[in-house]
Amino acid sequence: MACKLIEDLKKTEQLPTAPGVAMRIVELNQCEEVDIDELAEVLSQDPALVAKLLKTANSSMFGLPREISSVRQAVMTLGLRSVNLLALSFSVLGVSSGGSPDAFDYRRYWTETTATALGARVLAERVNRHLCDEAFLAGLLAGFGRLILAECATDRYMPVLQKWRESTQLLTEIEKQELGVTSVQVGGELLKTWGLPEVVCDAIAIHDDPSAAPDADSKTIHLAQMLHISSICGRLLSGGHLEAGVDTLTEFGGRYFDFDGAVCSELLQEIQQQLPDAAKALDLEMNDMGTLIGIATQAAQLLVRESLALNEQVHAVTSENQALEAEKDDLTLKASTDPLTGLRNRGFFDEALEEEALRCKNSGSTLGVLVIDLDHFKAVNDTYGHQMGDEVLREVAQTIAGAVEEKDWPCRYGGEEFAVVCPDVTTTELEARGDAIRAALSKLEFTTNQGPLQVTASVGASICECGKCLESCTELFEAADQELYRAKLDGRNCTRISSIN
Repeated sequence: MACKLIEDLKKTEQLPTAPGVAMRIVELNQCEEVDIDELAEVLSQDPALVAKLLKTANSSMFGLPREISSVRQAVMTLGLRSVNLLALSFSVLGVSSGGSPDAFDYRRYWTETTATALGARVLAERVNRHLCDEAFLAGLLAGFGRLILAECATDRYMPVLQKWRESTQLLTEIEKQELGVTSVQVGGELLKTWGLPEVVCDAIAIHDDPSAAPDADSKTIHLAQMLHISSICGRLLSGGHLEAGVDTLTEFGGRYFDFDGAVCSELLQEIQQQLPDAAKALDLEMNDMGTLIGIATQAAQLLVRESLALNEQVHAVTSENQALEAEKDDLTLKASTDPLTGLRNRGFFDEALEEEALRCKNSGSTLGVLVIDLDHFKAVNDTYGHQMGDEVLREVAQTIAGAVEEKDWPCRYGGEEFAVVCPDVTTTELEARGDAIRAALSKLEFTTNQGPLQVTASVGASICECGKCLESCTELFEAADQELYRAKLDGRNCTRISSIN
């Protein structure tokens, strides 16, 4: 019966097809190197899509220091992969016809969807930032099967929704009883027909119970676990059963990611705070914000109460160990942090580069390194003094950190030299990142007693396009350092790049 329902849905004329722009973006995602101008041309076919993309890039979700006003600028700041998946997300969101009877609560559905997507991204930032973009896309589409069933199998699905509203059972349990298949399974299967990223479709299909798919790869399982937690948050904030939702959140938050009630509360509060901005960017109608704030506040109180109770039970046994661990973590953090700029230091850079090089070599993935050196910095110290020089270095460090992707590791290498480890990057993206850093630095202006001060930087970049060819991390860094030397010889304030094949 389950397979027949899915096959019937695939054949129905009511089933929406992926928009042409979405299909073109899927094709671009399958290319090894995507041209920025080509992506911009594809997106320009749908001005509304571009508007959503720019609104989202400028929302609190990303917290960027300056406004993004074009697709190219978004790519330079967020990275090509992020823009690609965001555009795909918004393109697919537009397939709903809104044709379900009044029994389907669209406002609650879109509230839950937005909260789930935000929750998945916030959670990914905490536990696996390499999956932030896939998590957001999966969160937006996690409830897609429910939407399709409501609009394309209305007669069979409306009684399921009615029974769900009148009971405390999970929706998936009722779906299994009444239909023999869950809406998340339906969504995962139907999304595959559109050629969306396989890991996203697979994670959606199992996210209601990731443990039921032991044969799935670790990346899919991890994404499904994040999606499971964020879906619980989405249901809570959209008006689900409060106490049952809080219990479920603490249970699986602890099981998957060792979260206690306080951390779960922080997660809910962060999602709730970003919801209005995200809904506005996505042009989605949501539940009343006063209601949402009330739900989040009540849930937070329950979560914190549970956390305090648990802490009281274990405090006598664990307090000394926790203090020692905290001291150890603090010392570790201090040992790997540059005290002047707040960036990671050279020791951390060396370790991160070695780890990423090993991963790159084992998986055959790409790895890039940027080496940034401020031009004529000695003259800054000599002319304006070391105190001003320190101020320049602090501001430069924060600017570099704001110009790279979340998955990158910006570090202060020493003196006026900075370095960035860039995993899973293309040649085009790496060079663009170097140029973006230079452009951002050139806009800085410092006020001194001797007039305004501006700085420029030279950037050397090197990329290993096939990890199997990488002999050592030293080889990659030395190649980037050589390119920095070439940038200096070519007049400074430029980016030079080479590739290790």
